[in-house]
Amino acid sequence: MTAKDTLGERIRNGLLQQLSGRESWALGDQAVVSGTNFLTNVMLARFMGLTEFGVFALAWMSVLFVNSIQIALIVAPMMSVGPKQEEKDRPGYFGAVVFQEFVLVFFCFILVFAALKVSGGFFPHAELRQLALPLAVSAFAYQMQDFGRRYFFATRQGRRALADDALSYLPSFPSCFCFIARAT
Repeated sequence: MTAKDTLGERIRNGLLQQLSGRESWALGDQAVVSGTNFLTNVMLARFMGLTEFGVFALAWMSVLFVNSIQIALIVAPMMSVGPKQEEKDRPGYFGAVVFQEFVLVFFCFILVFAALKVSGGFFPHAELRQLALPLAVSAFAYQMQDFGRRYFFATRQGRRALADDALSYLPSFPSCFCFIARAT
């Protein structure tokens, strides 16, 4: 064997080792989330038209806004501090984080609902008041699912994170297709 063959074997073995570890679950998870979001948004834009898709995108920004609050206050600290906890301290730490998550998600539900009800008075043509409850429920569900996904990664449960996202994201594309097929 030459030195070149040995280097090539080391690279190949290193890649195989990386892909067979927990990183492969993270890559698979990201492929599910990104791919499904992309295909669903393309389908929605295609069948809704630009104006309706623009309204949808603006409304969805309220969900993403409260999710950014969640990431800053709960998820980012959990992802950096949680894995460093000693084994005996992990249940207490993650229990406190889950409690904080429930408090924050409840607060964000009320925030989205109230903000859309109030802003509906300022912008009556947008019919924001009708979207208040569906978007508040969507924000609640989206935050809980996103937290669950990241909790599983923080606690080294990549397979569960992938299963969580697969159950959450994969049905969205065929569901949209069925709703659009019925509407046309």
